[in-house]
Amino acid sequence: MPSDVRTLVNGFAKNPLQARREGLYFMDKDYKCVRADEYSLYAKNENTGVIVVKTGLYLLVATYTEGMYPSVCVEATEKLDIYDFSGVIT
Repeated sequence: MPSDVRTLVNGFAKNPLQARREGLYFMDKDYKCVRADEYSLYAKNENTGVIVVKTGLYLLVATYTEGMYPSVCVEATEKLDIYDFSGVIT
């Protein structure tokens, strides 16, 4: 498993509060975790961020960059959680 994926999986598999305290290292950047629970992780680094939402089958990962609204990224990613991707991704 690639280390970036392992980082995100561990954010859920281990205590989410630990991810919140320690932050995340993802895509060669350190991120400060601003939300971590059993369903989602939100982390930011200056003007960029990563949003991870846990579904029944997948981890949905979205990123935003400078000039984008984090709230729009969060809303879009969490809305994707309601879809069943089992027939789409092969």
